[in-house]
Amino acid sequence: MFNGGSSSPTLTHVTISGNLGGMYNTNNSNPNIRNSIVWGNTNGSGYNVFNDSSKPNINHSIIEGSGVSDNIWDKNLGFDGGGT
Repeated sequence: MFNGGSSSPTLTHVTISGNLGGMYNTNNSNPNIRNSIVWGNTNGSGYNVFNDSSKPNINHSIIEGSGVSDNIWDKNLGFDGGGT
């Protein structure tokens, strides 16, 4: 999923999995991700959610590589709105 040009889509109950890329956010695109799963995508960056000048707000979601299992949120993914 590509988000650009200051867009701010809201994704609720969405699964993004098994793609050549997960989510790419650029140019101040700040999506809201709620109750969703982003897992098992390969894009070469090492991230299922890659941000270039963007900071998504992620709530109650499962994001592969987020670091939550280690109790350390990876701030490169965006804002941890809780429940992840």
